Amino acid sequence: MIYLASPYAGEDEEKRFEDAQLACAILLKKGIKVFSPIVYGHPLAVKFGLPKDCSFWRGFNDFFLLSCEELWVLKLEGWQKSEGVMHEIHTANRAEIDIRYITLKECVEL
Repeated sequence: MIYLASPYAGEDEEKRFEDAQLACAILLKKGIKVFSPIVYGHPLAVKFGLPKDCSFWRGFNDFFLLSCEELWVLKLEGWQKSEGVMHEIHTANRAEIDIRYITLKECVEL
């Protein structure tokens, strides 16, 4: 399975959620098994008032990341400054999980 990391907290969380959701839908239609913590966590945070910051979700996200074969980083605006994405890259590197950097357009072109 692929773990899809993408920036979330901060500016335009709803747009970032929608972009992550679109990437997952595209990949799933192509038969690629993908998990996005944003797609999973955003609706829970919004509906039930859970925290949106990465420190709340870190342990949960790490569990899934360490269960995946690859980390794909969705290069949405701000991905290089995202504390959560940087943590996920660092965790994948430590666990020797392959990392791929991808755009929405590249998801479509796979």
